[in-house]
Amino acid sequence: MSPADISLFIFAFYVALVGIGYFFFPKTILKLLKDNTVDFSWIQILGSLVMALAFYYFYVSLNGISAFYMATVIARYSVFVLWIGLALAKKNYQLILFALVDAAGATWTLVTIV
Repeated sequence: MSPADISLFIFAFYVALVGIGYFFFPKTILKLLKDNTVDFSWIQILGSLVMALAFYYFYVSLNGISAFYMATVIARYSVFVLWIGLALAKKNYQLILFALVDAAGATWTLVTIV
C-alpha cells in the first residue's frame, strides 16, 4: 500500500467506527455531541450511509484507485469548513473535534499525494 492508501485506509476505519456508532449506539453519540434529538431512526439511517461511505474508502485504499485521492481531500476539507460553521452557529463545540480529525486526515492524504 502506498502512503496515500494507508491514510485512506485509516480514515476508512475511523469513518466505519463513526457509522457503527451512529447506527448501533445513537444515544451515546448524540450525548457526546450534546444533541437532544429524539428520533433516532434518522441518526441510524445516517449511520448506515456513513458505513457505506467507509466501504468506498476501504475499497479505494485497498485497490489503489489514485484518481479518487484528491476528491477525498477536497470533500474532507469542505466538511471541515461546514462543521466548524455548524459548531459555531449552534454553539456545539464538540463537533469541532470531529472536524479536526477530518481535516487532519485530509492533510495527511494531501501530503502523501503531492
